Amino acid sequence: MGVTKNDGREFCGLRVDVEIRHVMQHIDPDFANFYPAVPYPGTELYNKAVREHLLVEEDWSRMEYSYYLLKGNGLDERVVMDAINRAKRRFFMRPGYLASRLGDVFKLAATKPHIFGQIASRTIFGAKIPPPAEKLTQRPVG
Repeated sequence: MGVTKNDGREFCGLRVDVEIRHVMQHIDPDFANFYPAVPYPGTELYNKAVREHLLVEEDWSRMEYSYYLLKGNGLDERVVMDAINRAKRRFFMRPGYLASRLGDVFKLAATKPHIFGQIASRTIFGAKIPPPAEKLTQRPVG
């Protein structure tokens, strides 16, 4: 199963929006989380990314779930992270989900308004992609 050129909603042949809709309609989970693939050194994904020149950078500080380090087949960091943010909004903004947690939402808004504002902003507008960590330059010792 291969990755095809797409608008960020298809990965490895699966339409992410279709799969999420199926899960929401038939399983109705209480929680979900969405992460990009991370090409950790030593994994088959890393080997394939290096072999096919898909790895954007090898900055170890960015080899975690806040970044997407691959590029190719119409996918890059912006496309993938936007798709993840859409999936999160689609999942957590379901009317039934919100209604079942309305009490929790009001309690959070009343007791921790700053945190509530951050969560509401990220949910409505999407999370920003953190900037790359500054690379440390080694200075000669001595």
